[in-house]
Amino acid sequence: MFFNRCFLSLLTALIAANLYAGPVQAKSSPAKKSSDSIYDFYDGEIAVGINYPGISVQYGVSPRGVLELKIQSLPGLTVIGPRYYCFLSEKVTSFNPYYGFELDAIPFSGTISRGTGYAGEAFIGVNEYLSKKIFMGVDIGPAYVYLSDLDTLEKSAGVDFVLNLSLNYVFK
Repeated sequence: MFFNRCFLSLLTALIAANLYAGPVQAKSSPAKKSSDSIYDFYDGEIAVGINYPGISVQYGVSPRGVLELKIQSLPGLTVIGPRYYCFLSEKVTSFNPYYGFELDAIPFSGTISRGTGYAGEAFIGVNEYLSKKIFMGVDIGPAYVYLSDLDTLEKSAGVDFVLNLSLNYVFK
């Protein structure tokens, strides 16, 4: 419930900040100017994102690549790790497909068990640029998850599909 309220509050604040910023200027509008590269879009700036149930920080590291640190948390469970996106094109348009991978550490603690684990995911997705500062992302892919209980030494592993949705704001 706490993350739902935070997500909605941050979403409202981002939309209000974007509306207050006024009309999009032609020079910095990724949706209007397709000659800008992904790297130019970030231009040494950081993007902060919200996703259910967590937050992320992104930074453009190459003309087609973005590095992200993502943290997601629910009571008794945290997933934290880096992600790397590679866009199919250097050009920023309103709709930019990408592929990438993610590696996560997973500490967990409940009433019956506690332990650690890790996950690895390959994904494909797309960013939709809503303005010069705001974009939405969605990706999906298979994830291998391994968990180990520290008290009983019981282990569990498997593959499942993960869907990620995010709303991101670039500080420019």
